[in-house]
Amino acid sequence: MIRRLVPAALFATTCVMATVLAAGPLRAQEAFYNEQPDRTLRFADMEFAMPIDPLLPSWVGRSHIMHTPSSDLRAASGQLRAAIPTGTDATTAAATLARAGARCAAPTDAALMCSYHDVETPRGGQYFDSVNWTVTLPLAAGHVTDILVARDWTRR
Repeated sequence: MIRRLVPAALFATTCVMATVLAAGPLRAQEAFYNEQPDRTLRFADMEFAMPIDPLLPSWVGRSHIMHTPSSDLRAASGQLRAAIPTGTDATTAAATLARAGARCAAPTDAALMCSYHDVETPRGGQYFDSVNWTVTLPLAAGHVTDILVARDWTRR
């Protein structure tokens, strides 16, 4: 009887520990986003909504940068335009993008540039994709005049 209980108890303890360890970072990440006042815009959500990046042809090297077609970026561009309407001042736009997960450079007289980086494991887990979003906000007198969105990725 003891022989049967020990492996079962060990298995149950291992499962509980694996669940606790796996839930820790996820809960911390969700807590971070839940503390943000504007939860409507998150680059992580926009990235999750993107179509799966295609398999690459054999001629493409591992460090070749692939650009996401603008047609695949329409939904994300719409979300960004809704969150940062034309006329928004650069400081507010930078703060909105920072809350969404981007890092912004100091604005110049002409533009504000922000970027978001993510890493994904596509189909089968043999490779990983390094994904970069770049949001450029042209400025006039310190206010946003347009939003340009680019996404590129490299498979390694």
